[in-house]
Amino acid sequence: MVVLIGLLLTGGAAAQSDPAGFANVIDVPPAVIGFGETLADDTQLNVLPAGEVGALLTVGQLYLPGRNVEINLLGGTILDGLQVLGQAVINVDDGTLVDVQADSGVEIHLRGGTIGALSAISGFEAPTVMTMTGGILGAFFDIDAGARLDYAGGDIDERLEVFAGGTLNIIGNDFELDGAPLDGLAVGVPVEISQRGGALLEGRLANGEGFAFVLDEVPDDELNDVFYPGATVTVTLQPAEVLFRDGFEPGASS
Repeated sequence: MVVLIGLLLTGGAAAQSDPAGFANVIDVPPAVIGFGETLADDTQLNVLPAGEVGALLTVGQLYLPGRNVEINLLGGTILDGLQVLGQAVINVDDGTLVDVQADSGVEIHLRGGTIGALSAISGFEAPTVMTMTGGILGAFFDIDAGARLDYAGGDIDERLEVFAGGTLNIIGNDFELDGAPLDGLAVGVPVEISQRGGALLEGRLANGEGFAFVLDEVPDDELNDVFYPGATVTVTLQPAEVLFRDGFEPGASS
């Protein structure tokens, strides 16, 4: 049994790591990153307000995943086509990340700002995990096999698709399934929701915002959320009176 440890509190610890932990630190501006560039291993990239990073930025490559790379979006824009493979962390606190494909062990933390579109894939090396406590996920969001979204706050604007082997873990309280309360939940212990066929799962996220998912297995022309056969949906109880503790990462297990 997986038990989530720690509790969420509003205003968690700062996303950005100590720059001393990296051989290369790039601040945009004043630095310029143009079209089609590649970030070297052991690099921290900080995109500041008014900064812009060119399209098709790459971290790692097939069979040569990146190592010790951190991207901090603190404002400004990272243009389309960001591709990240390997041991990298993406922190989005403000600004816009147009779209990203994250593969093989990437960690994504969305606290503010916007990610336009995201595909989370787990490849040969390690799971890809996204923690969402604020901000906006825009057009399309795919959770593929082995990847997981820990959803505790923020808005998912368009279609969410969870494929076979992928996991959506909703952290909050006041959960209901087709209008019936989900009673007997233990704090921090994910409980799987197996119902599909248009069942309505709703409640409150850990930051107090309401949510609702219609658990369909088949996409339609209305851009519905889709939970394909073999996808996992869980809910994890988080007391309403306790939100966002510094240093907690939803999904940590013991």
